[in-house]
Amino acid sequence: MTATLRPPVSACPACAAAPAAGAVATAAPAEAQIALSLPTIHCAACISKIETALNAHPGVISARVNLTLKRASLAAAPEVTAAELRALVEGWDTRRTNSTPARSAPPRPTAPGAPC
Repeated sequence: MTATLRPPVSACPACAAAPAAGAVATAAPAEAQIALSLPTIHCAACISKIETALNAHPGVISARVNLTLKRASLAAAPEVTAAELRALVEGWDTRRTNSTPARSAPPRPTAPGAPC
């Protein structure tokens, strides 16, 4: 029984692993890694709004925004595209003084006196 669990004998270890490598190469990716540039974010309220909007999008597994890098890093289902996420983020003008999005989406509540 143990003889069937052993890899085939080969002079080259890479040749023995090649069938497994082919299976990995043809497998569909479990998730896509996407990075978005966010040049207009400037405060914690911006980060909160954008992370909430991205995480609420169907197919997004996780989203994190880095204020220093002005970048969002996302893990998403393979069918989610960077273009649709960019359109979602561009709908929020982070330089506005209220929480009303530039596109017609439901308003997001913010604390009184919040800068964004």
